[in-house]
Amino acid sequence: MDPTSTVTLIAALIGAIDRVGGWGVGGVLFMLFLIPCAIGFIGYKLIAGLFSSLDQRIVSSDLKTESLFRQMAAKYDNNVKLVEDVSKLVKNSQDLNDVLIEIVKENTRALSKLVERIGVVINRKD
Repeated sequence: MDPTSTVTLIAALIGAIDRVGGWGVGGVLFMLFLIPCAIGFIGYKLIAGLFSSLDQRIVSSDLKTESLFRQMAAKYDNNVKLVEDVSKLVKNSQDLNDVLIEIVKENTRALSKLVERIGVVINRKD
């Protein structure tokens, strides 16, 4: 029940009470039973509206919380993928490092043999 209809109902009740003067005892008793019922109905509508509003806020909050949890889960999954990719990169880097070390060792051996052979050739000429 919106505030305009509530005000209209209250104005109608006040107008009815104003006209009660010529009704007699039956009319007054009727109004005494009608007014509490009307006030109870208005109170019920106001409380129901408040609970409905509160329920909508709770549902909205739950949806926002669920959305935040989904975003956090997606970020966690992205972080896991990042760690896995970095781990693969480090392993590949270590493998490449090992290959480069072997190449340097082979080049050193080859250069050592070359120097020895050059020394042998130079010694023969002397």
